[in-house]
Formats: sequence, C-alpha cells, structure tokens
Amino acid sequence: MQYPGADIPAPTTPEANDWLTAGIAVFHGSTAAADFPPLDDPQAQRYGLGGFGAAWAECPRDADGWCAQPLDVALMLALVGRGELLARLCADERRPALVH
Repeated sequence: MQYPGADIPAPTTPEANDWLTAGIAVFHGSTAAADFPPLDDPQAQRYGLGGFGAAWAECPRDADGWCAQPLDVALMLALVGRGELLARLCADERRPALVH
C-alpha cells in the first residue's frame, strides 16, 4: 500500500520493518548505533524516519518529553551528535519542482 501524500512505500521486506522498528526505538530514546540508518541508504533513512514519526504521532495527549515537542524538534533532539544524518533526513532531494 502506498501512503497518500508520501513517497514511502509500505514495508514489504523484513529490513524495511527493521528500520521502522529502529526509528520507533530512537524516538523512545535508543542511542544504539544499529538503530540509526546508514548515511548511504536513503531508503533505510525514510523507513527509520517513518518509524520515528509514527511513534511521535502515537504520543498521548498532554504527554511530556519529546512528545510535547513538534516533530522536527523531537527529531533534532534525538539526533544530537548525528548532524550529518539529520541533514540527510531533512534534505528532500526527491521533492518535485514547484509549478507556478
């Protein structure tokens, strides 16, 4: 299933599910190197970011910590010390040109 408005296909491989799960773990505070996608694997980065975002979206109302932050702030806090990964996640190289 393709998600509307996003270019992230539904996970169809164990590796994709692993990266979704790793992104969730990062949201919940994991600092294990294995939970951060490689810099040279944009697909893994998208799935990891998807897991992170999904965990953020599941935050209960009035929660504190990263849940109380906007998604982009929570991501920046989770990736302190991983500036290159944050830069790659924030770069949208596949965005289509705007048509005026």
